[in-house]
Amino acid sequence: MQFIVVIIATVVSYLLDLKTLAGIKVIGHVPTGLPSPELPDVSMMPGLIGDAFTITIIGYVVTLSIAKILADKFNYNVDPNQELIAIG
Repeated sequence: MQFIVVIIATVVSYLLDLKTLAGIKVIGHVPTGLPSPELPDVSMMPGLIGDAFTITIIGYVVTLSIAKILADKFNYNVDPNQELIAIG
């Protein structure tokens, strides 16, 4: 359903020229294939460490809560340390 909505919105945007009429930003040409590998910009790393830590903790908590729900449903035990190792 989401794919159909994207196609319809793209066609409507193109036909009504919403780029100039409503000031909607259009990406333009999207190159095909994968870009060549390159080293990341290390100056961004200090600002990303806090976000990465937060995302890691949230992912672990969500995974652990789903594991505990399934453990209760199917009558087995969950070891949080083992779950952390499995994610790693």
